[in-house]
Amino acid sequence: MRGFFTRGGAVIAFVTSGRVNDHYRIVGAHTDSPGLFVKTAPEGQAFNFGTLEVEVYGSPLLNSWLDRDLDLAGHVVRRNGSLALFRTASPIARLPQLAIHLDRSVNENGVVLDKHAHLRPVWSTGSTAVTIRDLAAALAEVKPDDVVSVHAQLVDHQPASLLGVDASLLASGRLDNQLSCWAAVDAITKVENNSGVAVVALFDHEEVGS
Repeated sequence: MRGFFTRGGAVIAFVTSGRVNDHYRIVGAHTDSPGLFVKTAPEGQAFNFGTLEVEVYGSPLLNSWLDRDLDLAGHVVRRNGSLALFRTASPIARLPQLAIHLDRSVNENGVVLDKHAHLRPVWSTGSTAVTIRDLAAALAEVKPDDVVSVHAQLVDHQPASLLGVDASLLASGRLDNQLSCWAAVDAITKVENNSGVAVVALFDHEEVGS
């Protein structure tokens, strides 16, 4: 017998022979990754640029988010409790690094970032009437007045790739911990029903202490 169930961002999958005393093999991983989550009503302005307020989730390397083309992705919650996914098709924001003449000691001291003061992605020039709520609703094809809440994060627009002279290296965002999730799911799909009890447990919110 085999099956799975989900709750929120967590997934539990299993294969069992039906024999109670069989040995167990359990693999655990987590579905979430460190990143930048968009706050509620995040729209702001600084130096005549439209900016977004974000919250650091987990323990990302903050400097790795600089000078990347960033998409917006997540889900909206409808009034009936259902979820609708969305993602921008093209980059929507960027965290620009200071030019060298504004940070002369960067090569000696490294990039020093305050997660509250310095992580304000730019997403427009001047002011804009567009809101994250309206944008998310449009992308999710949901009427704005049917949206109860928006759960959004910024993600690297660059797709995963194989590199190296022999294409043996994998470069991607969110390898922590989606690579383990993929390996675990791939493994359990190949388990035979008569080989004991196999369980894959993929938990959400591990990055913040689940």
